[in-house]
Amino acid sequence: MNRQSVREAYKRIQPSQAEKDRMLKNILSTASEEPPQRKDATMKPLYKKPVMIAAIVGLMIFLMGCAVVAMNLQELKVGEYTPPAPDASQEGTAPEEPNAMISLQGFAGTANYLAAKEWNDFLDAYDVTAAALEADQNGFLPPEAYDAYECYNQEMIDKLDEICETYGLKLLGSIQMADNVQGTYNAVGIRSIISQNTDAQADVWPGYYYSDGTFQVEGEMGLNGEWPYRAVYQFRRVMKQSFDAAILNVGDMDSYDQWVYTMQDGTQVLLANNGEKGLIIVDKDDCFVTVNVLGVVTEETYYGPLPTERGFMEALAETFDFSF
Repeated sequence: MNRQSVREAYKRIQPSQAEKDRMLKNILSTASEEPPQRKDATMKPLYKKPVMIAAIVGLMIFLMGCAVVAMNLQELKVGEYTPPAPDASQEGTAPEEPNAMISLQGFAGTANYLAAKEWNDFLDAYDVTAAALEADQNGFLPPEAYDAYECYNQEMIDKLDEICETYGLKLLGSIQMADNVQGTYNAVGIRSIISQNTDAQADVWPGYYYSDGTFQVEGEMGLNGEWPYRAVYQFRRVMKQSFDAAILNVGDMDSYDQWVYTMQDGTQVLLANNGEKGLIIVDKDDCFVTVNVLGVVTEETYYGPLPTERGFMEALAETFDFSF
């Protein structure tokens, strides 16, 4: 999702201006600094055999499911984004390195991962900018069922339908927003994302959700004791019966220290931290959860560097409740 589409989506959900400014700032922090430049391509009609394709994909997913999937960021990568080259006239500037983009839906080999990757690959090969301009000129608006996706014409709608049919997934539908976080919790059927056993000072803001139970909220978590930091985070749960297309820019994947941690309640989580971004990832039977840790609050900035000791991310993970 590029900056323009994020802003357009934001106009539709209409929170208060203060909430909108705060959420928009944090959401854009996960997006690319500039809209990705899609390759020029002429899309040709494909000869489709949906039943055959779905059967093959189903068999492939079953076979891959028989193997143990490693819990690491490499198993989430769906593509790369290379920031625009710096101005050649500025001395000392070096070409930007590609940033890894990861799935927020599941690990490699799962239907949700494959669907997200196929849609991302489609967008990479498509002239999205031209499609968006043409849609603006023609006044094209996709049906509400496609609100969650970057969709500017019938060809893109058809591709989304094809992906859903191939991988046995449902569209997310229209975006919803509650007046307060308890309204969000009630709508998606959970008690809270905050553990009942933590003494952390937790702030959670309403965010948005879909009718299937997929949702995203954000907030701040004030830790106590050994790690007296206030962490800024985004919390996203994706239900596995639906097709969610959101992906996350994590920069240099090799820069992360990552490990599997077993929480006190027995939940296994993948933790990753490179000092600039932290990730808490939980793969459950019916959903996939990603906590994107954007930084810690300091006197100088809202997104200060994260402590790199493993104990910090482990303590932060313990403040959340993934038992839903």
